[in-house]
Amino acid sequence: MIGVAKNNFATINKLKREVYRGKSEKPLYITTKGIDLDEASANISKMHGDFRVPTILKLVDNYCRRLKTQGTNVV
Repeated sequence: MIGVAKNNFATINKLKREVYRGKSEKPLYITTKGIDLDEASANISKMHGDFRVPTILKLVDNYCRRLKTQGTNVV
């Protein structure tokens, strides 16, 4: 599992990485469970898109938010 956050919620620096994408001066914060943190961070940094949040993550986020506003439970 890979966690990607726009805000720095995790308090343990050893278990997260900052990833800078595109021209953004703000990092994404990456955490993992069951996958190497450095490998996951490298994969996130290589994902498609010119902006801070990779294209696929932006699409998934928008899709889930639409479902939520329609009253559909996403599990």
